Amino acid sequence: MIRSFLGMAAATSMLMAGAAMPAAAGTNKLIFRDGLPANYAKRVEAFRSGFLALDGSDAAKGVYDTAEMWGPEITKLRVCFFEGSKETRAAIAKIANQWADREMGVTLDFGKMSNPRMCDPNGKPSHIRVGFRQPGYWSTVGQGSVIYAKPEEQSMNFEDFDKIPADQLETAYDGYARGTIVHEFGHALGFQHEHQSPSGNCDAEYDWSHIYEYMAGPPNNWPKEQVDYNMRMATQRTLMMTNFDPDSVMLYVFPADFYTNGTQSPCYHAQPNNDISAADRVTVNYMYPSDPEVRRERYAQNRAAFQAILDKNKSADGSTKAVLPDYMGTFFAPKE
Repeated sequence: MIRSFLGMAAATSMLMAGAAMPAAAGTNKLIFRDGLPANYAKRVEAFRSGFLALDGSDAAKGVYDTAEMWGPEITKLRVCFFEGSKETRAAIAKIANQWADREMGVTLDFGKMSNPRMCDPNGKPSHIRVGFRQPGYWSTVGQGSVIYAKPEEQSMNFEDFDKIPADQLETAYDGYARGTIVHEFGHALGFQHEHQSPSGNCDAEYDWSHIYEYMAGPPNNWPKEQVDYNMRMATQRTLMMTNFDPDSVMLYVFPADFYTNGTQSPCYHAQPNNDISAADRVTVNYMYPSDPEVRRERYAQNRAAFQAILDKNKSADGSTKAVLPDYMGTFFAPKE
């Protein structure tokens, strides 16, 4: 069965392993810089919590997450950059186009591949807006880039990647830079993290007390909520997903002592996956089929399911029981 593990609201990056995973100065602790900026995360939570207050079932969560996929009117995702030389932008565009495939109904549109477009506040808005100045490596999920981030704001970040020589981006940090770029563009297409897939059951493999203690200290300083948000298993089994794919570019790579069984854990992976897997390819082609009619039909089905959940909020006279965002207009209005 071809199923896709689609995005929850969190959007975070791969983690480095082995020699590619740096220790913070003066410590032997690895740096886990992850997660959306706080102001973005608050916007995500405001939308998601309001909807799930109407129906917190796994089915409703799956409907909500699927709604973050790009609608059938989108055949090209315009990408722009706030900074970076044309060489850096061209290198990132080339790496991100690993997702390109003729069986896929969406393409990444960078403009000229030799000189990808810069973000222009007075020009046509872009769906994905890349910068290098904020901390960490992150992306909004799917059309969250135009829902939760303003047109003049980044929707994706690669901290200081513009300082890496452009001709070394493919191989920098033993391929980690390449893998991070592919991973974040996977989020922009609507992918969730593989290690949070219910089919992997990695929750049962983690040494949670060690992880909470490790992540709470510097340099990461993650509260328990952030650890849970980025690592706990997604509960909505209505999400479409493949069998657990240890080769997915969307899989986090953690140190062996994060697992109770160390390197023997089925969720442990020694090195980062820096390229999309065969299952990633099948999944993205299923998410965005080249047949526009198939894509429109699936979109209509999810739109109807989303509306049915909203209708539960209506009283007999047609009025609403709670003040909610305009979900239908936000998620299902054309984004071109």
